Amino acid sequence: MQVHLLDDPVGYLAGIVENFIFYRHDPESGRVRLGHTGTGKAPNYKIEKPSYRHALPVSNLTFEMTVTPANTFNGRTHREMVELDDCPWHDKNWSTDTFTFAELKAMLSKVSQNTSVH
Repeated sequence: MQVHLLDDPVGYLAGIVENFIFYRHDPESGRVRLGHTGTGKAPNYKIEKPSYRHALPVSNLTFEMTVTPANTFNGRTHREMVELDDCPWHDKNWSTDTFTFAELKAMLSKVSQNTSVH
């Protein structure tokens, strides 16, 4: 995450941490993935649960797919964007890297300390 690009690094990271807790994502297995189609000032983000395999029977065929349940949020308002739940996933719009809850809290602590010094 390029924290230096964020408009409000403390507010942004605190919003993600708050949503992580509010939506009861597991701190051990939940991951955050950032959108990267904008300028990086307040990227949208997903808080993902662990992926699982799902079999989808269609007629005489069964299709295997990987499902990754997630909540998607607006990076500026931290509002959940449920309207995107049925939209197709476009890998090119999301970071390949993910962050754990512990990593987010550590980043928030570091950024908060740096902000209070200045």
